[in-house]
Amino acid sequence: MQIKKLENFQSSDSLLLLLREEDCENLSSIPNLNDELRNILSALISRKDFKGKKGSLLRVTLIEGNLYLLGLGKTEKCNIKLIRNSLAWGLRTIGKSRNKSASVILSHLNYDELSFALGEAAGLCSYVFDAYKTKDKDYEPFALTEIYSDVCEPEDFGRGIIFANSQNFSRSIANEPGCSVWPQVMAEKAEALAKEYNLTCEIWDENRLKAERMGGILAVGSGSKNPPRLIHLAYTPANSKKKIAFVGSTGA
Repeated sequence: MQIKKLENFQSSDSLLLLLREEDCENLSSIPNLNDELRNILSALISRKDFKGKKGSLLRVTLIEGNLYLLGLGKTEKCNIKLIRNSLAWGLRTIGKSRNKSASVILSHLNYDELSFALGEAAGLCSYVFDAYKTKDKDYEPFALTEIYSDVCEPEDFGRGIIFANSQNFSRSIANEPGCSVWPQVMAEKAEALAKEYNLTCEIWDENRLKAERMGGILAVGSGSKNPPRLIHLAYTPANSKKKIAFVGSTGA
């Protein structure tokens, strides 16, 4: 997914506009809209086709493309997490509707990390787990490849993409059936990940677990023909000041 500075939204297939209820009452606060679009929005709002209610989505077909309006609800209940999730939903809808490019207006929201949220949403919106589905050669499940935005910080956008890719990597493992991802497979995936991103990886097999007297893991693992593994992945950045640990478990 690529991001570019929004200069003329009419060069894209679609326009995505996230609006709070208060924004609908004051369209003059939204930048980068021409008179034609303001008139369209005003008509839709006056007819009560769209009022900015949280979770509402309206698609309007225009001569030059498609307009997508997505509601965020009231300002006091809006936050960056809601914006990210709404962006992911809106971009997914746009991409699955065969739009190859989207203009996204965000600067009126006045939140920190908007470029990061947009990048994370862009990375999450196209995710699909179809490893076991028969694919027709002419089938294109997702078309969106370019995003234009008035909030465009490429470094923050790229950081958001990295976060999304990490989540998608985990989602793909979780979506696999247990018969294809057992402890040894997880260990191999961890070792490959560590090699690619220069992490420290240590794998404890059942013998090491016995030596360390880790009876809980061994007891759970005894219910399967596949012996348990303990995976320790570590990332140590330069000038780090404290340790943060995440602990998880799975069985097969």
